[in-house]
Amino acid sequence: MQKLKMTTIVVSAIFCLALQAEDTITNMSRMDQNDGSMSSVAVTDQGLLGTCYAHAVSQASDAYIHAKQLADTKHATSPIMVGLEYKDNVLRRLLGLPGQIDGGTICRTYKKSVQKYGACDQEVVEGLIDTMYAAYPKSYKTKKFIDEVSAIFKTYRKKTRFKLHKDSERNKTAKIVTKYFADNGALAALQPSEYAIYQALKEKTSVLFLNRVFKSLCYNNRTMVEGTKCKTRHNLIRSAEGKLKLIEEMKANISRPNAQPLMISYCAKVLLNGKSYQGIKNAFSYFKLNQCGYHASLVIGARELNGQPQFLIRNSWGKGCAGYSKDWQCENGNIWVDARALVNNLTDYHKLITKK
Repeated sequence: MQKLKMTTIVVSAIFCLALQAEDTITNMSRMDQNDGSMSSVAVTDQGLLGTCYAHAVSQASDAYIHAKQLADTKHATSPIMVGLEYKDNVLRRLLGLPGQIDGGTICRTYKKSVQKYGACDQEVVEGLIDTMYAAYPKSYKTKKFIDEVSAIFKTYRKKTRFKLHKDSERNKTAKIVTKYFADNGALAALQPSEYAIYQALKEKTSVLFLNRVFKSLCYNNRTMVEGTKCKTRHNLIRSAEGKLKLIEEMKANISRPNAQPLMISYCAKVLLNGKSYQGIKNAFSYFKLNQCGYHASLVIGARELNGQPQFLIRNSWGKGCAGYSKDWQCENGNIWVDARALVNNLTDYHKLITKK
C-alpha cells in the first residue's frame, strides 16, 4: 500500500509538471481568421527576386480593398506591377539606368503604384507568366521571364544605339517578343498585342519596357484605392523604453476592430537566427542593413505566450517552414516572433490610413 501511494504521488507530480510546461496563450488577435482583413489574402512567394517590398504593399492593399469591399475577395494585387511602377521614375528615363525591380521602400512604393494608378489584378500579369515555362516552379518563373525578356530588349537597344534602321528593328523585335510569349506557352488571350510591345520598345530600360507592356494589360483591370495614404513610424533611434512603447503601439493597431496589417522593414536574420539575433544596435546600423538581410513583411496578429508579447509575421517566402529558427512557431508562411526580438531588428513600420 505504501509503495502504491508513493507511485501515485510521483505520477501526480509528473502530471503537474507537464501541465506547468504547457504554453499559455492569451490576448490573441489575428487578421487571417474569422473574416479579418487578411482572411482572403493568400501567402505569396517572391522566389529569386528581391521584391519583398512589393509583396508587402500588394498584400496590405488587398487587405484594405477586401475590408472596404472595393473589389471581391478574389482580387489580388500584382507584386510585379507594383515593383515595376515603383521603379518607373524620371532618373531612369533620362539616364537609361539598368533594369531591375529588386529593393524598394514601402510607403514610396505604395504612393507611386497603388495610390497613383490603382491596384492591378495579378491575373493579368502573374496569370500570364504562370501559363509559361510549365516545367518550372511558380516562384522561379517570374525571374526567368524578366531575365529573358530583358535580354531581348538589351539586344534591341544595342542594335539601335546609333538609330540605324530603328523602325525596322523595332518591328522585328516586337515580333520576336510576341513569338517568345507564344513559344513559351503563354495563352494568346492573355498576351499583350504586338502593337503594345512595339510602343513599349521606345523606353530606355528593360524595367520601363516591361512596365509599359504590362500597363496595356492592366488598363481595364485596376481597382482604385482612393482617399488613403501610407504613414511611416520610425524606430532606429528609440531607447529601450521607447521600444516597449512601440510594441504597445503596434499591439493597439493590430487589436482594434477591423484592423489592417502593418508593413514592416526589418532584419530578416531574426527569423533565421532566433531570439538572440540583433542586427540593429544603433542608428549607425542603418549603413549596414545589407548585412542583416534587410527585408519587408506584414504583421497580421498579436498574442501573449506565457505572458510575453509576440507578433505574427506574414512573410513572402511561400508556405513552407524550412529554415526558420526553432525559437519561432511557423504556420504555413506565418511566423510567431517575440515582439522584443522583432522590435530590436525593426527600422520602420508602415500602415495605410484614410486621408482626413
